Order: sequence, then structure tokens, then C-alpha cells
Amino acid sequence: MDWNELKNHTVKVYSTPWCGDCRRLKQLFSEKGLEFSEIDIDADSAAAEYLFGKTGKKAIPYIEIDDDCIIRGWHVELSSRWDDQVFFDEITSALNN
Repeated sequence: MDWNELKNHTVKVYSTPWCGDCRRLKQLFSEKGLEFSEIDIDADSAAAEYLFGKTGKKAIPYIEIDDDCIIRGWHVELSSRWDDQVFFDEITSALNN
């Protein structure tokens, strides 16, 4: 999986306007030319409940691929909070499960 292949999938970003990691993620996606829909979990309580039901967490951002799998949209263990390879490894693993 890479950025070009990801463009062939439906991508949703669960976020809020006040979240710095959310803003950085959406900016990165825009820079990569990736189309995505944004779901503001502050404005949509049903989406917040759905996300919690799928992940067991209230943290954001999360990314849903093809209405099938949800992966995290940040890498808290990294000082940069993001790594393309970690991101694509997580997508590949989630899609293969």
C-alpha cells in the first residue's frame, strides 16, 4: 500500500476542529492529493458513539478505510507523531484481517 493505491479506497477521517493531530493529518492528506470525508465527532454524537464502539477509545483522529477497518491517525510513540511506513503497515494489517 502507498499513497497512490490509497486513492483507490474510500477514506473517512474522524476528527474535531480543535484537534492539532487532526489538522495535521487532514493537511497531509490534502498535500498527498487524497480525497477523504471528514466526520466531526463533536458535531455528530452518533459518529462519536460509532467510533467508540469500533475502537473502544475516545481519542482522535481515526481513519476508516472502505467502511471496513479503522486505524489510528497518529503515532503517539513517535516524536513526529507520524510515519508513512507505520501508517501503511497498519492499513495493510487491518485490511488483511
